[in-house]
Amino acid sequence: MHLSKLQKSSGIVLAALILIVTAMSSMFFLFELKLSLIQWVAFNSCSVINIISLICFCLFVFGNKPSALAFTILPAFYLGTLSMFVLPWNQDMLMAHAGHIFMSLHIIWVLGVLIKNQLYKAMGIGLLVGILVFSPFIAWEQQYQQLHLSEFTEIVNLNLQKAE
Repeated sequence: MHLSKLQKSSGIVLAALILIVTAMSSMFFLFELKLSLIQWVAFNSCSVINIISLICFCLFVFGNKPSALAFTILPAFYLGTLSMFVLPWNQDMLMAHAGHIFMSLHIIWVLGVLIKNQLYKAMGIGLLVGILVFSPFIAWEQQYQQLHLSEFTEIVNLNLQKAE
């Protein structure tokens, strides 16, 4: 499969931006808030999805696996794009929304590449496998957040008080 120079460069730039935002977000949750690994996965699930998306991007670029590109569309759309309509747009959420914007742009890039190259079968396989894998993950993540929201809010509030 042949990607244009613009497709390659925009994909690489987008992957780099996602990597930067994911690293910053993960460091905040793991080192500032001192969350456990399970808490990080549940409360910063966008970073987990971004890491998997970056691995899939590498599989596509270096291993010519186009179905890998579509694998994370469902969770990226649910946790990234739709979060922009639910979470408040304030100073505290700017970094999160930057990540959500990059996740949404990644979805558009993936769909553009797959459709332009008529890789419909690869897109279908990637979407189907992604739905099967990530639907239980999203259900678990939502349930965990609901059960532990007060604990997470307390952690965040304590860290905000320290910062002041």
